[in-house]
Amino acid sequence: EQSGFVLNELSTEFLYTANEAYLKDLYLQTPGTELKRNALIRYASIESLQKDNGNMFLDLDIKESKLLVKDVLTFVPALRDQPAFADPNATWYINSRIKGRIADLRIDALQIAGLQDTKIDISGRIGGLPSMNKLTADLAIRNLSSSKRDMDLFIPKNTLPSNITLPSRLNAKGNIKTISGQLYTDLSITTDLGNATIKGSFNEINDPKKTNYNARIETKELDLGTILQQKEMLGPVSATLTTKGRGFDPKTASATFEGMVHTALVKQYHYRDLQVKGNISDQKANIAAGIN
Repeated sequence: EQSGFVLNELSTEFLYTANEAYLKDLYLQTPGTELKRNALIRYASIESLQKDNGNMFLDLDIKESKLLVKDVLTFVPALRDQPAFADPNATWYINSRIKGRIADLRIDALQIAGLQDTKIDISGRIGGLPSMNKLTADLAIRNLSSSKRDMDLFIPKNTLPSNITLPSRLNAKGNIKTISGQLYTDLSITTDLGNATIKGSFNEINDPKKTNYNARIETKELDLGTILQQKEMLGPVSATLTTKGRGFDPKTASATFEGMVHTALVKQYHYRDLQVKGNISDQKANIAAGIN
């Protein structure tokens, strides 16, 4: 009562025992929250929830619901330090069907929308939780969209070099798979600075300076000049390249590449059908190129 929390309606079939708890036919409504359907957890014992929560079984069926951040913070105030819960007046929209042990979750559907421009629509499998070091995933991404203002909340400071500009809007579709620190992608990305497809493998993805990769990249009107903050040098580029290298920090990155630049704007000159092959190391590039 003193917190100011307002509950308009609550109905459910509730069970709590030494090894199981559930909410069936749940309907919870506040002035900003509407939560409905079913949630169940099973566990060996109450003590195991702290010692071995990876083996906790979860069956979550949340149907077209919404959560007001203010309501969540009433019960879990520690979340206020998380970017996703920083604005108490924000609303998160959720539709999900998830089942399995925490260490091996099957996601039939997970649809989330929140912040200003962020939307997630995925399915697949996630394993290894709660340990992030053991995390594995095999996900189909139907829609993953966001904006620079939202991404700035989630991406830790200094993760990207200061000479990289993120697009204002981004949308990704495709598949990703992670196993033991390796990332496999088959993604199509559209942004307000051009589009790209990325198909390949990446190792040591947690360290941009050490990441190893082997990928095929296709770009369409990708504004590298704006992204790399070199607008006087580069403009939009459409190309198909295969590349293999180590690191994404321009100061330490090394890579080999070859392919075709279909169109490119370089120092205000337009180039077409440029075949390229070369390598980059120690901030120097060696390129063999041919054009008709």
